[in-house]
Amino acid sequence: MPAGMNSIEGGRWDNLLRRYFTIKERGVAPSIAPEIVPYFPVEAADNPTFDFLRGVKLAAATIQQAPVAAEFSQVVLHNPAGSGTIITVIAMEGWLTVDGSVEFRLGFDLPAGGTGGPEVSRDTRWARGVTAALLRTVGVVERSTAVAHLGTLFNTHRVLTNTVGEFRHPVVLAPNGSAFIETAVVNILLNASFVWSERPVEDGEL
Repeated sequence: MPAGMNSIEGGRWDNLLRRYFTIKERGVAPSIAPEIVPYFPVEAADNPTFDFLRGVKLAAATIQQAPVAAEFSQVVLHNPAGSGTIITVIAMEGWLTVDGSVEFRLGFDLPAGGTGGPEVSRDTRWARGVTAALLRTVGVVERSTAVAHLGTLFNTHRVLTNTVGEFRHPVVLAPNGSAFIETAVVNILLNASFVWSERPVEDGEL
């Protein structure tokens, strides 16, 4: 019996059972059925409206590298060193305004000179304003440009204009780990999106 039931509900269930086992006539047992709840209604586990309750984080960002320098556009989700947190990336998406390729990379650093914060928090329950929203996450989302690709390439998607390249397999970031979404060619606009969750590091896990 769950904690507290003996003082709150215990008597109720004792009485129901006593009545049930003392019934002699057929057809009488259903009379106490309204007092017994034989099942619990359960919402579908994949209902997206419960993502917030499961601690799922949603963020999107746009970075435009101007043609003044031959640099790659990139958006990174970084797990800070010493965070004591494991970040599980559930999905990553990137799309371009021209034909090209979206690259998904892993590394152990933050890009130099990055611009903090996504342009869009995809769940407005986080907080008002980008800065306040990010204070509710351990993961840091930054936008930047670089003269060379960062991280190690593990997947690339060739995309047409305004179509999405996506990676929907789990990626786990230990402290100091980074997941990058980057363009394969220089001087183009990148729109990027991350979906992730966070939990504390367990004893002996690292």
